[in-house]
Amino acid sequence: MPVDRLLHPRIGDSEKVARLTDMEFRVWITYLLAADDFGVLPMLASKIQALDRTLANRRGIQIDRALMTLVDVGLVECFDHQGQPYLCSVSWQTHQRIRHPRRSHLPKPPESLCQKCDSLTQALFEQHSGPIASGIYEDSSGNSSPKSVIARGRAP
Repeated sequence: MPVDRLLHPRIGDSEKVARLTDMEFRVWITYLLAADDFGVLPMLASKIQALDRTLANRRGIQIDRALMTLVDVGLVECFDHQGQPYLCSVSWQTHQRIRHPRRSHLPKPPESLCQKCDSLTQALFEQHSGPIASGIYEDSSGNSSPKSVIARGRAP
């Protein structure tokens, strides 16, 4: 989990943020803290609840609705990978300024979503080198293909 995340003082002037209830705002802030260095996070209430004691006391369906509100107002985008929904921000790098992103086990958003990202976030996603993004895994079993490992210059 990242150590630092940035919040700009103008956050209170954002039309998108102003549309959130207090609980939805708390879910959004928890997303910012829980996402990997690329702004990707599984769209699971349990991930949010695990990091915030107040939200842990809320019903999962309330957290799910808050996550959908974040998508609806345009603070985050949703994408699907192997049947699991994920969240990401199309302006992540503009606001977070990640200098040395750590390797992530979470998937890179599909190219169609990456193209919607601002230029800084697109450049950040070009650095995404997690196992899912690099194509090592051919199916959801988690087994790596010897052919793909050799292609990356490693012996099986």
